[in-house]
Amino acid sequence: MSVRRIKYWAIRVYVSRDVIFHSTLLVASGGYLLLMAMTGYLIRYLGGGWSNVAQYIFLSLSGVVLATLFLSESLRSHLKVLIAKHFYENKYDYREEWMRFSSILEDSKASAFSVALQAMMTPFGCEKGGLYALDGRRWVEKAQVKLPERNTHAVLFELANNALEHHWIVDIQELQRCGASTPFAYSREAITDVDDIKFIVPIFGADNIRFVCFLSNLTSSTSFNWEDRDLMWVISQQLAVYLESHINSLKIAENQQFDAFNQMSTFLVHDLKNVLAQLELLSKNGLKHRDNPEFIDDVFVTIDSAGSRLGKVLMHLRKHSIHERPNENADVGEIVMSACNERMSNAPQPHCDISESERFVILADRERLKNVFTHLIQNAQDATPEHGYIKVSLRADDDYVCVHIEDNGEGMSEHFIAERLFKPFDTTKGNAGMGIGAYDGKKFIEQLGGYIDVHSKPGVGTRFDVYIPRSTGA
Repeated sequence: MSVRRIKYWAIRVYVSRDVIFHSTLLVASGGYLLLMAMTGYLIRYLGGGWSNVAQYIFLSLSGVVLATLFLSESLRSHLKVLIAKHFYENKYDYREEWMRFSSILEDSKASAFSVALQAMMTPFGCEKGGLYALDGRRWVEKAQVKLPERNTHAVLFELANNALEHHWIVDIQELQRCGASTPFAYSREAITDVDDIKFIVPIFGADNIRFVCFLSNLTSSTSFNWEDRDLMWVISQQLAVYLESHINSLKIAENQQFDAFNQMSTFLVHDLKNVLAQLELLSKNGLKHRDNPEFIDDVFVTIDSAGSRLGKVLMHLRKHSIHERPNENADVGEIVMSACNERMSNAPQPHCDISESERFVILADRERLKNVFTHLIQNAQDATPEHGYIKVSLRADDDYVCVHIEDNGEGMSEHFIAERLFKPFDTTKGNAGMGIGAYDGKKFIEQLGGYIDVHSKPGVGTRFDVYIPRSTGA
């Protein structure tokens, strides 16, 4: 190393990492042997008749320790990382990587989840990748690049749970190759068929932010080492802050929309009072002008218009307002059949494939639960031509009761489902809708501990799967 530091020689002396590594091992072993010799001499100098036995015991134990340390893979790995960190140049230009990372985050055209995935993939040259969010007990795809649709190995999500729990970057290639030591247990046989995904990077934050990035093989380097792992870890921490900020901004915007709705309700109540005052004024004037035919005609026109207007307004307010009611025993099958019967007067009529013997009783607000299914069936009818079909069915397993509502209507794009379907006050029905039915239904099902899964293709149709946990049992 001293020769290497001389800068003005005619030729440059190259010192390989292997030379430094083995030299360090030899120097450490030599120092250890000197310490053994000094300790053995001290035992012989201070001891009496027992010194010879003590020397042999000490020599044997020290030799075993030396051999163990010299052959330890963990020690050798840590020593290699230490040498690479402190004696050699870095693999990455971190200034350039930071500028590139910042420029990716400034992309305002793509969604925040796509930007986060791209920011993780770019430094390592990954061709495939996916970003998934932990929603309760299931993983939801937020963004993906060149991954097969809904064809991700289940074992990857098990590893993803462990990666989040133990804050560990999972190197699947290393697990397949040599069964590397990890802070969690895993099945080596279960990951033998995993080809597309090579790394699982956890992204977590203080505000219950739980994401993972699935990455394909690295093309930026021929081997994965400590520097790649450190860069992945730093990027994941920055993305946690970025995604947390994005989610909080959505919540703030949502709360602002509700504030605007409350203000609108205040003005609406004021207008209703004005209409009511006009009707009361007509009633009082009727005492004087009841015999005037023109007044009578104006009265009926005014009453009919005001009554129709008030009826529509009150219907919307009564339909979309949320009242706190006590939970009660609710039979899911009975409620779904009731919702279907209520929508039988509209075309296409829903076909309810539910047997009366299928009873799954949960503890919930019966009226709100019925409103959820009624709204989903109504949406299906609005999006389906009269000659189409709407099928409603129910199934259950040990964990969930699932209600399927399927149609062959217009369908929805993935962008619409992700960005607009459950967004409050966003409606495609113009003045006929208020845009909070789907949002209210999703929030209510989530309050029960369930979730709504949507499968749809434009021009083909849509299927809503409403999962309600059976643990919400009465």
